[in-house]
Amino acid sequence: MSHGESVFFGSNCETLLLPGLPSMNMMFEEMKHKMGEFTVKFDKFVMNMREKKLEERNRYLKSVGEDREIQRNLQKQIEECKEIEKRMQEAIEREKQEVIEAERSIAEFKEKKEVMMEKREYLLQKIQDISQTIQKKREFRSNMRHMFIKQAAKDKPELEFWEEHLAMKIKGVKDDFLKIIFTHIDENDWMKEFYFIINLSKREYEVTECSPALATVHEIVSKLNTCRDFFGFLKDMRKAFKKSIQSS
Repeated sequence: MSHGESVFFGSNCETLLLPGLPSMNMMFEEMKHKMGEFTVKFDKFVMNMREKKLEERNRYLKSVGEDREIQRNLQKQIEECKEIEKRMQEAIEREKQEVIEAERSIAEFKEKKEVMMEKREYLLQKIQDISQTIQKKREFRSNMRHMFIKQAAKDKPELEFWEEHLAMKIKGVKDDFLKIIFTHIDENDWMKEFYFIINLSKREYEVTECSPALATVHEIVSKLNTCRDFFGFLKDMRKAFKKSIQSS
């Protein structure tokens, strides 16, 4: 095709070939306009998406912060619960120990109570035995007093004779103990005292002290416990003191 033909066809080929289509310039402008609108809408869409993502991110960060705060609070509550549980466990252990100690104390108290009850029964029995012994001694002493009074009334003239003319004195040392004092035995010292102390609290008489000591005192006391002749016993003791002076 010649240059002239190409020029002719170049300027009119679109019209000649596609008479129903709009021109390229018109389509480009329209597309450019639409692309501009699309770009604006796309930019707006992107902006909206960014804002939405930013809001979602902020909400997420806020939610994460709240969750962390909740987690911290929950952790704190868990620690507090653990501490409370620990204290309660310690309190339970202390109470268990206190219960064990209380049970041990109760057992010891029961044991002591049983021992004390046994001791009480023993002491009550002992008191009863002692009371019976005391009562028997009282009865014995009462009988001895009656016998002594009866014997004294019978031998009163002789006793008065000894006290007045043979220098013998009878003194009460303490309950049921008599001190018999003789004088005018030693020719070298008429005022020298010869004495003995006799225990009347028992059925069997007993000389607990004798001055000067007599070798025959046990024999004389044995005779007294056999015959129960108290005034005869006094005579025998005086004779024994006299004999001890003569043999010295």
